[in-house]
Amino acid sequence: MRELALDDDVFYYVLGRSGALNQTPSVLLREVFQLSRRPPAAAEKAVHTPTAVTQESGTSQRTRKFAEFLESAKFLVHGNVLGKFLAILGWLAAEFEQKFDSILGHSGRKRIYVGRSAKELDDSGRSVMPKKIPGTNFWVVTNNSTEMKRRMLEEFMRTLGCDRPITQMAIDALH
Repeated sequence: MRELALDDDVFYYVLGRSGALNQTPSVLLREVFQLSRRPPAAAEKAVHTPTAVTQESGTSQRTRKFAEFLESAKFLVHGNVLGKFLAILGWLAAEFEQKFDSILGHSGRKRIYVGRSAKELDDSGRSVMPKKIPGTNFWVVTNNSTEMKRRMLEEFMRTLGCDRPITQMAIDALH
């Protein structure tokens, strides 16, 4: 498999369209460009196990759902980085409901990034400006640069077990 650099809007469009049509991005592009499927030699010899297929389709479904969320009015209504940051955290909380509290241990040199109350975060530093994560009882510090919010998001998503493509989509959405 090869990589192709795409502008963000094109990337999210392809993911959204492929998800809406219940196809992979490759299948969608093959149809658009009227290409026939010629599998690489390695793919012909590969033995696929049901576990690998299930795992792959679960990842694809989550990526598709996240791409759809990023194109939805629920996300697009947020015009600033802070709103987008909180919206993504809210989506992650809903998607990873059972293990979302695993991000509670994250902190910087002095500040706790996520807590169970605004007071807990306020007590960990000055001017942390805690905000409630939508749909949860968790709070997050928000008085950080955009770059720091991206790093925090990447760290949280790694802890939650997100794969690299969905994490990159989230990071890229914070602009």
